[in-house]
Order: sequence, then C-alpha cells, then structure tokens
Amino acid sequence: MYDSARDKNTDIYLIPTAGGAQKRVTMHHTDDRHASWSPDGHSLLFHSGRGGGVNIWQVEIPDLEPSELEDATLPGISIVSTIGLVTLMVFMRRKSYV
Repeated sequence: MYDSARDKNTDIYLIPTAGGAQKRVTMHHTDDRHASWSPDGHSLLFHSGRGGGVNIWQVEIPDLEPSELEDATLPGISIVSTIGLVTLMVFMRRKSYV
C-alpha cells in the first residue's frame, strides 16, 4: 500500500504481494494519505480533507466506499498507524507564531 500524487492530488493504492496490477483505492480531489490496515485486515484507515476538514476515513476492501469516522473529527490529524491490535492516531496541532 502506498499513496501517490500522480494526478495532482494524493490517493491511495494497493499492490498485490503476489504481483500483478496495482489497484487505486481512493479517488478524490482532496488528498488521501497515511493509510494503514485496520486490525481485522478488512479495511484501510486514512486521513483525508474530504468532508471539509482533515479527518480519519475508513474504506472497506473490496467495496472501496469511503466513510468518515464520526468520532475522529478533530483537526490536524497527522498519522494513522496500526501496530498489532492497536490503531494509533497521532494528532498534531499547528500553532502560528506570527
């Protein structure tokens, strides 16, 4: 899995471990980044600007229909990462020193 900005915005792609063609998982005019597998391996969590703010979204595999996670509507989400059975969401606040 990786994200790429090949179409002027960043989308998420999957590559089969056994080889074969890559599959585009997201397609939206805002950036979709930092994807990580859910603990059960059936969906991807990622952060996206779709919906009017940077929030955590989930896309079920193979359905590929993204849905916003309702309880993750805080601004400044930086990284989504799954380690074992624990999904970490790292939040960063950007402070202006102007």
